[in-house]
Amino acid sequence: ADSASFPASHMARERSVSVLGGKTRGAVKRIIGCTAEAVRGLEIRLRNGSVARHGCEQLAACAATWALEPDELILGVSQDTYSGGQLGTSLVFYTSACRIIALQGSEARPRTRFVAPRGRQVMGLQFDDHRLVGLHVERGDPGLEGSVEEISGRTGSAVDMVVLKLRDGLTQRYGSATGEERRPFELRHDEQILIVEQFYKDRLLGASLAFYTSAGNVFKLSGMTASKSSRFAATAGRQICGLEFD
Repeated sequence: ADSASFPASHMARERSVSVLGGKTRGAVKRIIGCTAEAVRGLEIRLRNGSVARHGCEQLAACAATWALEPDELILGVSQDTYSGGQLGTSLVFYTSACRIIALQGSEARPRTRFVAPRGRQVMGLQFDDHRLVGLHVERGDPGLEGSVEEISGRTGSAVDMVVLKLRDGLTQRYGSATGEERRPFELRHDEQILIVEQFYKDRLLGASLAFYTSAGNVFKLSGMTASKSSRFAATAGRQICGLEFD
């Protein structure tokens, strides 16, 4: 396994963020999902009245539903593709309201997830032994300089170490200097980390760590025991309004 950086994929549709009365306007009004061992059905309702359905045509009466606030934007999406058919074993939506909307089947892999509050960016991590338990954040409005200049790390069977090099000259190191060094990921001057996701395992820093940025990039440190996942991040000034599946 290796570290990798991925731009936003064609599988997540984006649109520009509109502003009404000084507030941003979210495109998605409601998310409805049905799960069993995997995600069986998904419905995304937009504020313009259009509806996109994936998976089973008729969602079960017990399907979960989430209503989004008028100014709430979807910033990132992740899909656990470990078996589970077309929609995967989990689909997770990260929003600008610091909310995580998770459709998780019983076979979904254990993950810890955090999203920075609106107007904030990630500049550090907090671990409790092997588990990611929180983030350190600071002001991160659009147009401000990104706190983190570079992400690097070391991996083997899991993530041994992650290093965040900050633009103020400080370096945050987590884990131990074992495993193989991975190629660093350099962030643009105005690129900010908004979301961090860990595939939790009871050793080292977990099987993988993924960082979603405001430039639409996802940087992942992955050990050999990590499972495959698809991840998408919206670029600054845009929001995710739909998904496409192969």
